[in-house]
Formats: sequence, C-alpha cells, structure tokens
Amino acid sequence: MMRITPPRQARGLAGHRRLVRLLVAIAAVIGAIVAGTTVAASANSGGSEGRHVIHMQTTLVSVTTNSAGNGGPGDVNANLWSFTTSSGVTGHADISCQVFPGSEQLCHASFVFPDGQIYAMTAATPMLNQEFRAGIIGGTGAYVGASGQIVNTPVAPGVINRAFYLLAVKHDD
Repeated sequence: MMRITPPRQARGLAGHRRLVRLLVAIAAVIGAIVAGTTVAASANSGGSEGRHVIHMQTTLVSVTTNSAGNGGPGDVNANLWSFTTSSGVTGHADISCQVFPGSEQLCHASFVFPDGQIYAMTAATPMLNQEFRAGIIGGTGAYVGASGQIVNTPVAPGVINRAFYLLAVKHDD
C-alpha cells in the first residue's frame, strides 16, 4: 500500500533562501521554456524556406515544488510563465521539471497561444546565466507539425529571452 505524506515545511530562513536560490536556478534553465512584468515578442519568417522564427522575452510568474525526494531525485518543479507577442497576443507557458540524480532535470513545456500550442522538451542542468536549448516536439492549432528548437538565454533572475526556430508549421494563409 502506498503511503502519502504531507509536504514538509521550510526549516528556517537558511532553508528558505536555499530553496529560493534553487528555484531561481531552475527558472533560468527552463522552458520551455518558458512572464509577468515587461514582456515583448516578435515573429518573422527565417531566411530559409519553411522556417519560422518567434522571438519572445518571458518572466517567471510562479514556481511550486512537489517534493518526493526532499530536495533531490523525484521532486517536480512546476513553473508558470506568461508572454505577449509584439502584436499584442497574450499567452502563457506551463513548464514542469523532474529532478534526477546529479541535479539534472527533465523538463516539459507547453507554450499556449490563442491559436494553438507549441510543445518542447529538454534535459538540463540548472546553471544561472547560461544559454540552453530545448527541442520542439510538436504543436496544435496553428502550430500543427511544429519541430525545431528553442534557444533560451537568461537575462536576469526569472527572465529568459527565447528564440523559437520552427522548421515545420502549418500556415492558414
């Protein structure tokens, strides 16, 4: 029989600070991944046929950790980001990362636009201020058939510039 235990409370200010540093590092690594203050985005066609590029800046809205391993293997970090495109379209990104031994994390992201979603995935090691990439693994709506990669560049704690390099996207033009 599976035993369910209640979440543990933070142990003092030092534990809280360590948790905050971990969460900021995780946010800088993600995706997909993935804005609450000033956010800007723009989209344009790339230089090659069939390629579409979306640039955006995202800011972390919230982070929650579901503890399965007391700060180690099995923990899942859930992140919420919001974004606005240069034409004023708004959306959000839901990103979850599972912690594995050696501090590596497997992260899944859904970028939710009014006309569809883009899905991404990456295995990453949390490091502040270091660029990382995520694979675009699919999409819905206007992004059906999407593939490619997202280049994520942290610019400040909780703020990431993202460039989506879409190799295949359905266009309704």
